[in-house]
Amino acid sequence: MKEGKLFFDGERYDIRYPDGSEYGGLHCGEVLGIKVNGKWECARIEYDKPSVGWYLCDFDLSPGEIVFQGLPVRI
Repeated sequence: MKEGKLFFDGERYDIRYPDGSEYGGLHCGEVLGIKVNGKWECARIEYDKPSVGWYLCDFDLSPGEIVFQGLPVRI
């Protein structure tokens, strides 16, 4: 697994790696590891344009508790 930081490119979320390279854009349904409160959780990214936009699901914290920008992730 490769580790980086989550960022929004204006259209979708992507991962920027320490060497400056990028994953290439995350798509609905992709599973990734996210580091929340010092521990790794498994999450899936989804998109719901009419109501919430991009969100993460399948982990113990509600999406409102998470700041996506700069979140450590691995895929």
